[in-house]
Amino acid sequence: MEERLLKTTASQLAGKAAYLFGAGKIGRATLEHLRGIVDLQGILDNNKKEMVAAGTVYPVSPPSATQPPSAGRNREGRSSAEQARQCAEDAIVIVAVLDYEPAVQQLKALGWTESKIFISVSWKIPFADDPECSGYEDILFSEAGARELLADPDSKTLYDFILENRGGSVNLYQYSQLSSIQGSHGYWEEVPVPGNLDCAIMDCGAYGGDSIAQILEAVSPKSCTYYAFEPDDHVMLTLEKAEERILEKALRKESLLGNVRFVNIHKGVWLKEAVLTFHYHSEDAASTLSDNQNLKTFASQYPGTTGNQKPERAEEKDFVEDEPNTVKVTSIDQIQVHEKDLFIKMDIEGAEAAAIRGAERTIREKRPFLAVCAYHRPSDLFMLPALMKSLNPNYRIFLKGGLHYTYYAIDETYF
Repeated sequence: MEERLLKTTASQLAGKAAYLFGAGKIGRATLEHLRGIVDLQGILDNNKKEMVAAGTVYPVSPPSATQPPSAGRNREGRSSAEQARQCAEDAIVIVAVLDYEPAVQQLKALGWTESKIFISVSWKIPFADDPECSGYEDILFSEAGARELLADPDSKTLYDFILENRGGSVNLYQYSQLSSIQGSHGYWEEVPVPGNLDCAIMDCGAYGGDSIAQILEAVSPKSCTYYAFEPDDHVMLTLEKAEERILEKALRKESLLGNVRFVNIHKGVWLKEAVLTFHYHSEDAASTLSDNQNLKTFASQYPGTTGNQKPERAEEKDFVEDEPNTVKVTSIDQIQVHEKDLFIKMDIEGAEAAAIRGAERTIREKRPFLAVCAYHRPSDLFMLPALMKSLNPNYRIFLKGGLHYTYYAIDETYF
């Protein structure tokens, strides 16, 4: 039975001595949410020295500048400065950053206990007011929709959590409440996959090779042809230089070193062979590949079912943002894969649904293991499960990865 995560209301924290960890956007929203409710002891951040919120400048200290509460600790013999750093015995810390797990681990290393750590979730998912979804909320947010295609209770808990927090308001949770949805950022680490296969791996959005070693560790193949798709010139150069080092340095399974063959494909992955507009965002090391899907056509054909109609074909479209580059894209169906078993990972900044449709023949024939990021486009949380199930009704679908949520599809013959 799936778990419902319990929020902590602001009134439950009334009068508590509290530190706020995070001086960015979520931190400012959390401060405004709790203004006049908690007894703010200070603001913590690893990188910033001040935070401006509602016209007020707040000083910011590193987390190490304060000591966590420790009931019964003898303060005798300690300097006044040491005593000043010691928190009140009932003090809590509220972590207000998107990727909260590293911050929590840092606090625990400093001596904070999990019972004193709270997480502020305030991440506006754009589908809350996205024009694509206008008029289709009943279909997209239906209990009978994508949620019912999920194979396990933890996936449904994460799905509910995403929907409950989609509007951008501040919601507070005790850290221990989020353990069932935190997940791993590593692909195929939280779902059952067989090891020791002679397989192919398609890494769609390989970037600089960030995930290569982790994927090979998780899949643990006997031998492997590793297809790395990356359209950006500079990134592809980095990837090519990194591959040998990645294998030698990061892989524990030494027997695999001579059994991985890399095939670098200097293209993006999409619906078909085409030339599209590609936008590199240097600030967050992410890119955008244009993809003009028609959600309304999809919603009318996939009202939470596993029907076999397909959404309207996507067409090339310019997407004006940052500095665009024209790049070549291909489809997975264009790649000849001889291995019986196939793993496909997609982290392609919003082009995932189009890329799945460009893999229709491959999915129907080879029933590959899929790992498809779902947090880039407003509608992907709802569209992707039905799309994958339409191409292989025997897929079991899981939603994992915490806030960087990813859909996994595994054919039931592997269970």
